[in-house]
Amino acid sequence: MTTNEAVLQYHLSEEQTQIRDVITAFLSDHYDHESRTKIVASSDRWSSEIWRAFAEDLGILGLGLPEAIGGLGGGALDHLLVMDVMGAALVVEPYLETCVLAADVLAKSTSPAATPLLEGIVAGHVRFAFAAQEKGARYSLSNLATQARRDDDGWSLSGAKAVVVGLPGATHLLVTARIASDGEGGGALGAFVVAADHPQLKILPGLAIDGRTAANVSFGDLRLPGEACLADGSTGASVIAGAVDKATAAVCAEAVGIMRRLISDTLGYLEQRKQFGVFLADFQVLQHRLADMQTDYEHAQALAYFAAGMVDVEGREREIAISAAKAEIATALRRVAQEAVQMHGAMGMTDELAIGHLFKRATALENQFGSVDFHMERVMRAGGDTSGLASN
Repeated sequence: MTTNEAVLQYHLSEEQTQIRDVITAFLSDHYDHESRTKIVASSDRWSSEIWRAFAEDLGILGLGLPEAIGGLGGGALDHLLVMDVMGAALVVEPYLETCVLAADVLAKSTSPAATPLLEGIVAGHVRFAFAAQEKGARYSLSNLATQARRDDDGWSLSGAKAVVVGLPGATHLLVTARIASDGEGGGALGAFVVAADHPQLKILPGLAIDGRTAANVSFGDLRLPGEACLADGSTGASVIAGAVDKATAAVCAEAVGIMRRLISDTLGYLEQRKQFGVFLADFQVLQHRLADMQTDYEHAQALAYFAAGMVDVEGREREIAISAAKAEIATALRRVAQEAVQMHGAMGMTDELAIGHLFKRATALENQFGSVDFHMERVMRAGGDTSGLASN
């Protein structure tokens, strides 16, 4: 796909517009600020009822999966529409990790375990957490200490992962590891599926800044069957990189939804509050600041659509497009979030209003799958032009 072809995908079909509108209406009715607050304050910190509705009422968990396994055969643009709306609603359920990232790896896998897991995703029975980050790795997918060794007809997994978002709560982990060769490290990259209730899996639960669950996990020679390896050898690195790029494009869309909500809530607040007998929305300086926020939003929206149109392109062109978009959107998101909080004053950081929760998610999202600096460096390594990228 060329750059021009990616840009042409801005135009939504009637079916895609309906999907967006249906999800928006559902979340408006079932996932307002009060409902979300109750969900993240619950013991599970996610809602099984909402997830079941995604599967059975909306049917969106298989949106990007083949029709042969019960999916809808959609693509990255369809994920963009979902993530945009979920971003505005601050949905904490693991659509990104399950339906975008893990589903992409599973769809490309030849393992016998892949199809049943994909069918489980569509039905709402399977939820994934992505276990890739390691201490000191600095967002690198290849700088791994976790190792997988062939063990008779199975595998032995050893190592540890940090800040695995969505765990506890997931049914499975998608784990990246370096495949040991002849008893030594330095081999190819692999992707493995591990049941979250595996008796040899050690989980130290915690919380992320945005209210989601997160955990550190360790594998002490954890035994896995042969089919647990979803990708290895020459394909492992490319499959993992492609799935993470697709997920990065998806969080770009989520950022756009958050920005839209930040602007909308800020405008609503300024229209209700008065100073010196005048509504804050009537102050020209605040109008100019809102206009700058809107400009950032529209620029980010265009980049998110562009990134979605580039996820199926192989090689450097995809890397440059998605990293450039992530760097620009993350920078714009920070500006918009900071402005929104400042214009709310002290109310901007309270739990009473959604604005503080949006700011926290924006802060986490800015560094998800790589910081601004990481993605600018990635563009340079891939031979791209960084002259148009905003600095952090």
